[in-house]
Amino acid sequence: MVKRSNWLTARASTLFEVMHAPEAAFARTLEGPSYLVPFGLLGACFVILAFLQAPLTVQWAQRQMQASGAHPDQVAAALAVMSKSLRWGAAAVPLVLFLKWFLFAGTIWLTSQLFLADIGYSRVLSIVAYSYPPILLRDAVILLILRMQGDAALNQPDAMNAAIGLNLLLPHLRLPWSMLAGNINLFECWYVILLASWLSRSANFRWRKALTLVLANWLFALLLQFGLVSLSLSVRASLTR
Repeated sequence: MVKRSNWLTARASTLFEVMHAPEAAFARTLEGPSYLVPFGLLGACFVILAFLQAPLTVQWAQRQMQASGAHPDQVAAALAVMSKSLRWGAAAVPLVLFLKWFLFAGTIWLTSQLFLADIGYSRVLSIVAYSYPPILLRDAVILLILRMQGDAALNQPDAMNAAIGLNLLLPHLRLPWSMLAGNINLFECWYVILLASWLSRSANFRWRKALTLVLANWLFALLLQFGLVSLSLSVRASLTR
């Protein structure tokens, strides 16, 4: 029991070291299922953020439906369904988070094998998980911006799309391009640098090679997300015709 407690404490300490002393964190071995610790801690934080943002999303949806002239009964029914779906969505956040890590680590590990990297998939998964705190900070900053905008901002159609990246310089972009620009921000850059540095240390890669590998996979994931958003917008447009 003491050994297990020491293992958990060491892994939790490593997660916090990533934020203020990444070089020390990079030196950790992370043997075993170390990714479970950030999964538990970060997963709980993401759930809290999702629950805190849910009321703002419901209020924004209510304003948009009322502005479009929807009948009060329709608005009430839609909001009831949305509130329930947001609660279920918040509860499912850890599962979605782990799925993201699992798939992204898989693409990094597979491409790293092209360079004959001597690194296991479990190690790559742990690196992805422990490098994720900047993304948690990103979502926390987005929530803070949404709350600071005030009640009147919820009347705007794009009120829930807080600009924190390249979309700050290109405010007139619309979906899906605004999503693409928004993902180019300091938090994502921080995440990519952590991943590349840790992979370089663990797989004995040159830093430039590790950065190229991570960037290629990150861009692939971003373009995949861009494609899904574009598809959903096309489907929504066809249904409203």
